[in-house]
Amino acid sequence: MVRERLIQAIREEMKTGEIRKRFFPMMTDFGVRDYSETVHTMGLNYLTAIGRTITL
Repeated sequence: MVRERLIQAIREEMKTGEIRKRFFPMMTDFGVRDYSETVHTMGLNYLTAIGRTITL
């Protein structure tokens, strides 16, 4: 049951991008320069933020 709610919450975030817009405006508004591993690091930080923010 928790698994299904978690999957649904992640899908919802991927559709709406609310967490991304709130915590990572540089990914949605003005972009990130791909220097070294910047984009990779931003992506991992975004995934971590989803995990911290989602409430089940």
